[in-house]
Amino acid sequence: MWLTIHLTVLIYGIANAEFQPHFSKWLGEHFGEDVKMHLERKDLGMLGSFGGKAVEAEVIRKQPVVFVHGVSNRAGDKMKQAADHFFNKEGYTFAELYGTTYANGDEGNPLQWASYAMKCQYVKLVRALIVAVRLYTGRAVDVVGYSLGVPVSRKAILGGRCVDTGEDLGAPLTKFIDTYVGVAGPNHGISLQVGGISVPGCVFSIVPVCNTMNGLYSGFCPAESMYLMDINRQVGYEAQYRYAIYSRADQLIGNTVCGKITSQIPGQLGEKVYADKNHDDTFLHSFDIMISMVKDHSLRAPPPKPSHLAPTSLTTTDCSAICLWVCFAETIFLIAENLPFPSPIAAFTAPFKFISPPYLWLYTLYIHSLLLLHL
Repeated sequence: MWLTIHLTVLIYGIANAEFQPHFSKWLGEHFGEDVKMHLERKDLGMLGSFGGKAVEAEVIRKQPVVFVHGVSNRAGDKMKQAADHFFNKEGYTFAELYGTTYANGDEGNPLQWASYAMKCQYVKLVRALIVAVRLYTGRAVDVVGYSLGVPVSRKAILGGRCVDTGEDLGAPLTKFIDTYVGVAGPNHGISLQVGGISVPGCVFSIVPVCNTMNGLYSGFCPAESMYLMDINRQVGYEAQYRYAIYSRADQLIGNTVCGKITSQIPGQLGEKVYADKNHDDTFLHSFDIMISMVKDHSLRAPPPKPSHLAPTSLTTTDCSAICLWVCFAETIFLIAENLPFPSPIAAFTAPFKFISPPYLWLYTLYIHSLLLLHL
């Protein structure tokens, strides 16, 4: 029986990118068909959502993680990549990994991001998923937000009144959240780098994503949108453990806005900072750090697993060292060949005298090519 359960979990975990039937049915029974429909997002196909038990008997052993996507993304895009890494690297199951789509993705328009704001309906969807996962699993929840998903998920946890509609979301969810990780989040707006100077990027509030109510407006320092002021007014509500991951070279949200590092979370307990990663790579290259943060409350990525290469296989480091030695030997060879007196290493260079100078560099390229085949 347990073998059957394990195989079912494995198959569903690898192949599925929408809510499992068990979780879907549970949502309908406990939250109603309307909430289920809006969380499941079947209108987006396999990219709309993911998560849930494969079978009733599946045991949840780890704290579930809720992933909240960024602007113009869907749950099945970058969030599913992160979930797959948690699945493959740390043995999470999709009963412990969840995501939904709170907007509609880019809809084939590369500028679609500019039309999004942090609407109350988006916040309510993310909040509903967090609450549902908490009740469904009976465990404390970890939340990982990315890009615009950081301020959206922070408000979902904070609760209170929506700044755009006045709807009351309820009390903070803090006591249900163990770890919160915000990756490349525009918590204080966005900035542009002009000649090495940071300039607020959301000055024109006519653009929806930059509006002064529920946008990323940060036009005239220290002014921020009502939404940003709301989520930054209080400290420490996101979770018991709060972390940020960001890059100083983020080309989309920048680094500092009005003297504040925009991706830092007020009251955070730690951060991972990159010097040169772009916006997407900051997320895509941080999966191990995320795992360390949610599992161990640590900023240190776990050590890589032992390589499956044969002990005699060359690694990149090995080949780099060998290439350096080959280049060094070639230099000595050339010097020895052109000395005006008998070379002390003539015995070493003698076997190579058949290689005439015109063909020496062809020989060098050949040796380098053989080495590169092992990289």
